[in-house]
Amino acid sequence: MSTKSWAAVTTVSGPAGHHRRPHGDDPHRTGRLRVPAGRSSRRSLNPLRRRENLVASTTLTTRSWLVVGGSTAALTVSASPLVLQTVGLFMKELGGEFGWSRTEVSGAKSLGGPVAALGVLLFGYLIDRFGLRRVMISAIGPFAGSIALLSLTPDSLLVFYALSILVSLLGAAQQPPAYTKAVASWFDARRGLAIGIAVCGIGLGTSLIPQYTQFLIDHVGWRGAYVGLAVLLLVLALPPWLLVIREPNAQERQQLALAGRVSLTAPGTAAAGEPSGVDRRQALRMRSFWILAVATFVASVSLNGSMTHLIPMLTDLGMTGAAAAAVLIPVGIASLIGRPVAGMLLDRYHGPSVALAQQLLPVVAFLLIGTGASPILGAVFLGLAIGLEVDLASYLTSRYFGLRSFGQIYGVMFAIFVLGASAGGLLFAACYDNFGSYAAAFWICGGALVVTAALFLLLGPYTYPAGRKGRPAGPPSGPPPVPQERSAARSGE
Repeated sequence: MSTKSWAAVTTVSGPAGHHRRPHGDDPHRTGRLRVPAGRSSRRSLNPLRRRENLVASTTLTTRSWLVVGGSTAALTVSASPLVLQTVGLFMKELGGEFGWSRTEVSGAKSLGGPVAALGVLLFGYLIDRFGLRRVMISAIGPFAGSIALLSLTPDSLLVFYALSILVSLLGAAQQPPAYTKAVASWFDARRGLAIGIAVCGIGLGTSLIPQYTQFLIDHVGWRGAYVGLAVLLLVLALPPWLLVIREPNAQERQQLALAGRVSLTAPGTAAAGEPSGVDRRQALRMRSFWILAVATFVASVSLNGSMTHLIPMLTDLGMTGAAAAAVLIPVGIASLIGRPVAGMLLDRYHGPSVALAQQLLPVVAFLLIGTGASPILGAVFLGLAIGLEVDLASYLTSRYFGLRSFGQIYGVMFAIFVLGASAGGLLFAACYDNFGSYAAAFWICGGALVVTAALFLLLGPYTYPAGRKGRPAGPPSGPPPVPQERSAARSGE
């Protein structure tokens, strides 16, 4: 445009498009310089909009990390450190008072494994059906009450078993699936790191809860210790759910989707605006589900079985009991560090590649321990692998199946993990009893881990990858993605 025409007219931006008017009517005239009204409006509004967007983004970020922090605190009193890791501390006390053998007391833990697996499936369904906060706030109190009931244990092994089964069933709510679902609903690109930090609470609880329990036993007896554990559960787990842990509401989901932080179903679908993903039945028809299920079971058998027998393994190599127990310190540190490290790796690299490394770490550990080359380093590798496992399973579940039915689908995965943990201890014990060493267990688990590591190469790209900033990251339209086997069959036609 020439200088003359610029002085004569200005461009006005409005709903009807652009039109021209004489500069005498231009409210934006300033001396000899005429500024286009549309540009001036944008310049005046953009700082305000940028400020509003910055405030909204900061608020969402704060809320997101509060969910992570609350989950970390609550998971310190999850079922594993609160119940499973304290069984050994109560074993001698119960045996001394009632004359029960250690095998009889340990039977409660064996019975609790399958019950906990069923409980995880049940709570996964309830969480997806009724919502996270409603279910968890309702479940934490009964779980604490069941632990307190153990303080009333009479001289009856059957009653003790019944109470232990009740604890295992109600404690299924206080497991990682509910917390990883809450965290994953707020994050996309940094989901791995967020989940990794959240599940660090399990490692913290494993380190601290036994010390707290032993202190209570020494000062108020084993009955008072059970009550003390119940109180600690209420203090650390209930306030986060009442105050900070929740899923984003509809408006927050849209804001997170526009920021590229979560993936939503597209407009026009049956569940428009809701978290994207497949349901449980669709997941069961997908090849990726069964690859993850088999890998989760094999990893759980191998890791939990070897960790259960780690101290006997080390003493068989000539270590003293005290030296073998001291090895658990770096193992715990490695497990704790492994969780956020796994999260950062999952955010940076393709998940199956990280899973491949996680499956092969125990194989290297078995070689180092079995040959006696470096048993301490082997134990540390086991700790790292354990730290990777929970984060890995939940993250891959969210990427391949989405968040729509995450509670149920990851509930199945975690139930498989719990069953594998029960089977692992039995496998290693049976191998030692029949062959006089753990070599057979090393060969069985090592071979299975190599096979499952190879299976991860078949997973392919994510079904629900991290979204791109500026729009929802879900499928463009229509129903959830077709299961992989069906897609393969169509491509073959």
